[in-house]
Amino acid sequence: MADLTVGLTLSRGAARLFELLHEAACEVVEKRAYTTLPDAVTFHLPQGLLAAAAGYTDRHVRRLLPELVTAGLIDWGAHASKVRGMSLWDGCLWCVRVRAGDTLPRISPVEWRHQWRDFAGDIDTNNTAKALMSGLHACEGENDAPHGFLKTWAVNPGNIKKPVVSSSDMGDEEAAGRVPDMREVVYRLGDLMHVHPTKRAERVGRLASALSRALGDAHSRRFYCSLLWQAWRGETEGRGALQTLMSALLRLEADRQEWKDLRSPGALLVARLRAA
Repeated sequence: MADLTVGLTLSRGAARLFELLHEAACEVVEKRAYTTLPDAVTFHLPQGLLAAAAGYTDRHVRRLLPELVTAGLIDWGAHASKVRGMSLWDGCLWCVRVRAGDTLPRISPVEWRHQWRDFAGDIDTNNTAKALMSGLHACEGENDAPHGFLKTWAVNPGNIKKPVVSSSDMGDEEAAGRVPDMREVVYRLGDLMHVHPTKRAERVGRLASALSRALGDAHSRRFYCSLLWQAWRGETEGRGALQTLMSALLRLEADRQEWKDLRSPGALLVARLRAA
């Protein structure tokens, strides 16, 4: 962790928060078994649990977090779930840097939309952060109890469904002969806006390769390169083109699962993008 904070001026409180978040992020990386260590990892965690592990109040934690964001160490925000037609806050998302790299921590649109926990089920079974915090009072003699719960929740928040998984280096997957999952590819598309300009062409090439292989359309890699560049330019111009592409790809993947004899996924994708 020291190599991530070298040269940074952090208050003692902010440094303590990052230490806890970094430990949780490393636990998540280990349990998700990434093929390549990403620059940053995103997970779900109630802010109150972080405060308890640090020994701070929720208010003090909120005052410290801007230091970590400004330093480029984390991105974070409150997350909501639909429960019986209502939007309820179910905790927070944290994108935490785990290694030095060119990409700043950013929570992607895919991660914001992901259902990190079965919140309705957790409410029905009283498996909530509030209940957990109440239970921590019974562990007051165990100083490390909140710390342990913090890492456990980050890995498995409530009745979690399959977590968002990604690889920061699609080239390693290609070398290993692994066909990428479409969700992994889409997850990484959001990074294009934050990659250093000198690294962007290389990232587009890797993403295009992964995309063509995920769609079983490897001979069309150059086409997908062009598509990604168009989406990136549209995003920089404020037209939301990258988000449109990500949504179209997820819809296309669902169609491919149901329509097994789909022969031209690229043509269908282009048609939908033109209609968007």
